[in-house]
Amino acid sequence: MEEVKKNTYLKNFYKIFPLFNGLTGDLLFYVAIDTLFYTIVKGFSPDMLSLLTTVSALFCIILKIPITKIIEKIGNTNSVRVGTFGLILASVIITFSGNFILIMIARIIYLVSIVFKNMDNVMLKNNLILQNKEDDYAKIISRSNTIYATITMIIAFVAGSLFNINNYLPMYLCIMFCVITFIMSFYLKDVSANDKQNKEEKASKQKIKISKIIFMVLFFYGIFQALIDIGQGNSKLLIQYELTNIYDVTLTATYLSVIITISRIARIVGNITFGKLYTKCKDKISMILCTMIILSFTLLTIGYFFNYNVLIKFVLMAIGFCIILAIRDSFKLYIYDLALKISTEKERQAVTIYLEFARRIGSTIVSLMATAILAKVTLIYVIICLLMLAVIELVLSIKIYKMIKKEGMCI
Repeated sequence: MEEVKKNTYLKNFYKIFPLFNGLTGDLLFYVAIDTLFYTIVKGFSPDMLSLLTTVSALFCIILKIPITKIIEKIGNTNSVRVGTFGLILASVIITFSGNFILIMIARIIYLVSIVFKNMDNVMLKNNLILQNKEDDYAKIISRSNTIYATITMIIAFVAGSLFNINNYLPMYLCIMFCVITFIMSFYLKDVSANDKQNKEEKASKQKIKISKIIFMVLFFYGIFQALIDIGQGNSKLLIQYELTNIYDVTLTATYLSVIITISRIARIVGNITFGKLYTKCKDKISMILCTMIILSFTLLTIGYFFNYNVLIKFVLMAIGFCIILAIRDSFKLYIYDLALKISTEKERQAVTIYLEFARRIGSTIVSLMATAILAKVTLIYVIICLLMLAVIELVLSIKIYKMIKKEGMCI
């Protein structure tokens, strides 16, 4: 009878999880108006925004060890609940506080909460393994990504208008969604024996040794995700600058809005088609994604220097920008699936935490590199350097593929 209850619960878990995971992909509404909210409502300068981002990211990296210990102690289920509550706390402080230090603390809470919340990936993987349905991981996460991409596309359409009606309205909605997902987290549970460490594991206090293949995956993910994060922001800025060189402010805003809208649609299409592609290509998917990011930066570079036809110029740059959005969620899905697949039961919590910190470290390093380049030359050279890093990533993906095949760790 107990087994029947567990199976019934897991059926409901798989129904709720995609919506929960999609709604907690980020702070909804906040991500659409964050710079507007900070500059117009809070009165922060660009330098303050840069400091806010850098310091909060560094604090998140510094807090890695205590965060890891807490997650190991409280387990995946409670970590997800702590994470969703932390998102409520962060959004409330950001909304109602005008103090820079308090908002800095809120940003740190926000980044740390994402680490805790990401244990939902481990929760899903453990529950699927329990029922020998591990191959369904990609399908469920892909559904979650599609929900997130669709919701954020809708939000992108309405956030500006809501902000104009009332500057605080998007943040009120952000808090509301955070409360909803916090309530939803109590309907999700890791029912496996690996939810948290048992007494014997705690008593042994054995440190988990990261294997060479896992280290390679972490390094690969940190750099690739940085290419996505830094590439997306800088490529959009590059297109904006090129538009302003030809058109007035009104037309620039209109054309840029159209490109961003198309990129959001590309993100949805990417999530929908990735599942089918992943099923066919499996381990080779990383090489395909690396080739696509190379293509993206190549098109952006060619488009920048192509001045013979304005339409072709911006079509090339727009396609390059859209490719970044199209593969963004798919790459994260692949890496999490791979990392959880090649790690042992005891390693999964730690590996998931390391993935988030690898992303933070990689983005910080590449961001500093971009800042140093911009101090000397123009933005296009940042894109060219990202292109060079993307080629290196392709080489790494081939090496990881060979390691996986050699050790028999096929997905």
